Amino acid sequence: MGGRSRRDRRGRNDLCWCGSGKKFKKCHLFRENERPMQLGEAMHQHRRMLPKRCSHPEANAESCGKIINAHTVSSAQYLQRIATDQHVYSFIPSASELEQWRFSGQVPRPKRHGINQASTFTGFCALHDRSTFRPIDDSPFVGSAEQVFLLSYRSVCREAYAKAHHLDFLTEVVRNADRGRDPAWQGVVQKRVAWMEEGAERGGREVNALKAAYDERLLCKDFGDLAYYLLEFQGTPVLACSGSGQVLHDAAGNVLQDLSESSDMEALSLNLLPTETGGVAALATVGAKAVWSRVVDSFEALSDANFANALIHLAFFNFENVFANPKWWDALPAPTRSFLHWLVARAHPGMHSFPPFPEGTPRLVDWKLTSQQQIG
Repeated sequence: MGGRSRRDRRGRNDLCWCGSGKKFKKCHLFRENERPMQLGEAMHQHRRMLPKRCSHPEANAESCGKIINAHTVSSAQYLQRIATDQHVYSFIPSASELEQWRFSGQVPRPKRHGINQASTFTGFCALHDRSTFRPIDDSPFVGSAEQVFLLSYRSVCREAYAKAHHLDFLTEVVRNADRGRDPAWQGVVQKRVAWMEEGAERGGREVNALKAAYDERLLCKDFGDLAYYLLEFQGTPVLACSGSGQVLHDAAGNVLQDLSESSDMEALSLNLLPTETGGVAALATVGAKAVWSRVVDSFEALSDANFANALIHLAFFNFENVFANPKWWDALPAPTRSFLHWLVARAHPGMHSFPPFPEGTPRLVDWKLTSQQQIG
């Protein structure tokens, strides 16, 4: 793909060689003479392109109100329990931090957020956010099927939102990252972007199909095929998580599914909620549950002393939407912080291997497992 000889053989009105669907004259003709894209410009476009639309299946112009910053983890119910001075840490690095990490080894620092801004996305209108999630936002968590379903649904909606935004960003911004580059380098960039778009499109199809399954159950309030695993523990609450995605390994590191396979993959949701006395973790799925069953079996095989580190590993390795108590994080040994941050950043494309905690990693929290329930 690309290269000057191929470019020179194309007419101005032919489709561009890069696959954008645009005419050559509107795309790569003389692109090497254009102003190179700056990182700040790309980040500005990334923020500008954040979608603002309601994810509720019955959303329309007549029923929806103002689009809000909807929480995936309730600030009043949960985030304030792990906050220091009303702030928490998150761990998704910026593009510039990833570049510094890759080339200089400088580990990104966690981001500090006020609890009213942490975990939010512009994915619901005020009306549907309030009416849909009242059973988990206004009531204590008791582990009912409805509450676990709604926690999972919120995670799935955020994942669908993030996947759509990522694909738009690749198509509209990253494809222009070869501005000012020579034609040979343009070919390298476009090949890489095409590969990334293919993965993003597949991920989008899978999460949209999953959301459609959840939408159907939401509307009819049928939670009969929801399977979930509840872990309750006592101890100092320091973490929160709301995520949905493909879990590739069980708690022992055994491979469950492979991203390189062409068939659709099973997705699980994990919600880790801090409580007054400790916390609760809910690992859930709807429909197919072979992967869920194997993850549950692997946790039930753990000793009580190992479950906490395994749960933290599951959250950081598989899900981005993780939040931590700043005092707890800052007190961790530097190698442990670096390892955890690397897990959640997913800086290594196509990371298939299961990196265990470094030898000698201490127990990271004082959690004591008090109950396990497997429903479904």
